[in-house]
Amino acid sequence: MYQTGDRARYHTDGSVEFLGRMDDQVKIRGFRVEPGEVESVLRSHSGVQNAAVLVDEDNQGAKRLVGFYVSTSGSEGIREYLAEILGSAVDTP
Repeated sequence: MYQTGDRARYHTDGSVEFLGRMDDQVKIRGFRVEPGEVESVLRSHSGVQNAAVLVDEDNQGAKRLVGFYVSTSGSEGIREYLAEILGSAVDTP
């Protein structure tokens, strides 16, 4: 059987009920994203002491990642650093 990372269960009538993901992967604007990987990139910046990345959802159900970090004394250029590694998906507020 092919493993997708989705959790499901079979019912006695043969139908399958989707229960969610076994990992933290989310789909944002058509791309599958692991928030933990983005968090790891954020933590790899020399100006970041600690970081957390969460999935936020607006009233229409559109998802986005929101990153929080504790900076050290050299925290300039974090947004540019993320954009360089993660691509143009990094938005500015």
